[in-house]
Amino acid sequence: MNNPLRDCGKPSFFKVTNTAALGFAPPGNRRGQAVRAAVRALAGMQKEALVASSLTGGVWRLACDEGAYLNGSDEAPCPLAFLTTGLVASYMEEVRALAQRRRIELRDVKLTQDNYYAIKGSALKGAMRGPPAISSLKRRSIHPPTTVPCRRWCSMRWRHRRSMG
Repeated sequence: MNNPLRDCGKPSFFKVTNTAALGFAPPGNRRGQAVRAAVRALAGMQKEALVASSLTGGVWRLACDEGAYLNGSDEAPCPLAFLTTGLVASYMEEVRALAQRRRIELRDVKLTQDNYYAIKGSALKGAMRGPPAISSLKRRSIHPPTTVPCRRWCSMRWRHRRSMG
């Protein structure tokens, strides 16, 4: 099977240095940060993306693939891994911002995001369907121990965002 991610000899993630030659730049910054992504399909379930941030001006190459369960080669994380990582990273920033506004010192903060997905049908045939994702956000450790408000806030914020979708 054709496997461009393996055969290119490059890591799955790296900072792109020749952005001018590629003609790819971050979008204009309108509200604090803007991100541009350009994605292309490779072979099988493999995809490659360039992602640019208006805050840093940097461009990164990211790759994703599926495992054998979807006829992939498992050469890079699956796309849903990126979604889950983005969600929990965003929640972490919200927790930190809230703690800063309330003058709460946080140390050793760890959040765990568990997302559960189910599919029926075939992605390759275009007949794949799935129920809405179910998520669970857990606090591992936050110091000082007066963290119940932060934990409740995270849960309330997640339920609110889900209901908006």
